[in-house]
Amino acid sequence: MRLLALLAALVLPAVIVAAPVPKEKGKATAIDGTWEMVERHLSGTRDDSASTTRWVVDGKSLAIEMRDKGGQFRKLAGATYRLQRPEGDPANAIDYTHVPADNGTPASTFGGIFESDDDTLKVCLPSSPGRDRPTEFKALAGTNLYVFKRVKDEKKDEPKKDK
Repeated sequence: MRLLALLAALVLPAVIVAAPVPKEKGKATAIDGTWEMVERHLSGTRDDSASTTRWVVDGKSLAIEMRDKGGQFRKLAGATYRLQRPEGDPANAIDYTHVPADNGTPASTFGGIFESDDDTLKVCLPSSPGRDRPTEFKALAGTNLYVFKRVKDEKKDEPKKDK
């Protein structure tokens, strides 16, 4: 009897840990939202024009916006973009797909990694499609590393009204 109790005490927690966690439908992922780029390294070289770009993530859709001369962000026209978590890959894996507006040009998918908390998003992608998925967040030749800060209040530039 004691052996059975000991065996149950050892095996039951392993079964509970290994059980799949049901996914909630319609729940936003940690990366949904508006992210302003604060740092960018292209193939190992820092690019200081990062502050002109932001990503708006909503489910699998991704809008890339650029700051115009007037300081307003405008969605890039033409191509479409997707971000999705691939099945069977590490938990921090992400696929970035660029679909050109030109119907004759095929879509390009970049297998990358990401990490996020409430305020910061890091994305590391290979510098060209078809290359291996990066395994670490380092600015290396052959990888593009992006660091974003979450945009908390999009109406922050509007003047406050007096009561």
